[in-house]
Amino acid sequence: MRRPLATYVTGFFFVLAASLPAAAGLLVGDRTGDSILRYDDATGAFVGVFVASGSGGLNTPQGMALGPDGNLYVSSQSTAQILRYDGTTGAFLGVFVDAGTGGLSLPFDIVFDGAGDLLVANSSTSEILRFDGVTGAFVDVFASGGVPGLNTPRGLATDGLSLFTSAEGDRIYQFDATDGSFIASFGGNDNPRAMTFGPDGNLYYTQNVSDNVVRRDGVTGAVIGEFVSHQSGGLGSSLGLAFGPDGSLYVGNRGDGNVLRFDGTTGAFIDAFVSSGSGGLGEPGALLFTKDPTPVPEPGGALFSAGLAALLVSVRKSVGG
Repeated sequence: MRRPLATYVTGFFFVLAASLPAAAGLLVGDRTGDSILRYDDATGAFVGVFVASGSGGLNTPQGMALGPDGNLYVSSQSTAQILRYDGTTGAFLGVFVDAGTGGLSLPFDIVFDGAGDLLVANSSTSEILRFDGVTGAFVDVFASGGVPGLNTPRGLATDGLSLFTSAEGDRIYQFDATDGSFIASFGGNDNPRAMTFGPDGNLYYTQNVSDNVVRRDGVTGAVIGEFVSHQSGGLGSSLGLAFGPDGSLYVGNRGDGNVLRFDGTTGAFIDAFVSSGSGGLGEPGALLFTKDPTPVPEPGGALFSAGLAALLVSVRKSVGG
């Protein structure tokens, strides 16, 4: 008995769909769930648990970064470790930097520098530590000191030229991104925390007492002005900050458990992009947008061609040709 043509058409499109890459996504570190959750980067819909609760010992995920190898690195604050996960599946790959290595004891944010090494804000020693980006071996204390002395660094952001960190004492510090030498520090902040560079090359950071987002010149560090106004959209006590592929600014808002979205040009509130409780989200921390590195096959690609050929053969059999 010949199968209906629809059966073969459905099978062909299943093969084609399997050849397409997974969609890009928004990863959110859930500090209370000890997990990394994934959401659709266009709609905010929950896609799935990317890193399961406690995977590899994960406890209080604080900072996240994609490494040059395409894998995900997470600072596990409560275990004082940097953990590594498969950048595609979220599977645990091992402890990349163990507690105590180079004095690592209270890691906050993490970034990879231009040379591919990992920089970690180690709050307990008031230092920025550097680790080999391939092996995880301790390299050196990349940045410390300053005027006044660097105190309890939290957030990190780099554009390859400058490395900025938020710190206690309501200060922002600027270091040279290549050698860690001190450039300047800036007062007049209000409990600064999460940081990121924007598409315009400027520095954006949250203030967790003023409950707003401030913009500074990415070269000189001079204040440009308030970008997101006080408590806009319920903003309060935020630890995650990222610009999305749509150019909007996203904030992991501990105040209400939502991931908030703001206009990337004006700072105006748009919506709660991810709602508290979605996928089990409890306390959003670090945010990271991922891009699928796999190119979408063209219609002339091997999988498409093979699937099409199989479909044509099936159609001929179905109609008795």
